[in-house]
Amino acid sequence: WVYQFIYQNPSLPCAQVPPLLGVYAAITRKDLNGSPLHGWYADECVTRTVALKGYSFDAAFAAFREHDFGTLDTNMFADFIVLDRDITDHKHVPDADIWRTQILGTFVGGERVWKHPCWGVPYKNANDTCTERKVFVEKTFERFTTPGRVDNGCPH
Repeated sequence: WVYQFIYQNPSLPCAQVPPLLGVYAAITRKDLNGSPLHGWYADECVTRTVALKGYSFDAAFAAFREHDFGTLDTNMFADFIVLDRDITDHKHVPDADIWRTQILGTFVGGERVWKHPCWGVPYKNANDTCTERKVFVEKTFERFTTPGRVDNGCPH
């Protein structure tokens, strides 16, 4: 599945959040442990579409570049990523799995400039055969859930 992201590095003093972790947080308002149960200020949760739009068109609009970036359309820069699953599919991708999504390829100007080692390896949920994908999930979870870690931007 293809989505265009313009990653805006937040100018927050304490965090650099990977975009898909930001999408997960916007949708669920929970940490990676699923807390709090109903989400922090759950009434501020957004839909998957709104969260993705925030990292694509809305980011381009905020940078006054909506005529060049933010959508895949005629006369727009073809900068996009390919994901290992369709994160807009509520039926097959639960909210809790969004942050586990892997970027399989990065395209700039329509040309692939990076390819994940799992390119072409279908995502199989619990029976996943891509070692690199499993390692990513484990390291991301550890990085953003271990108290006292300072490399996640903020000490807990």
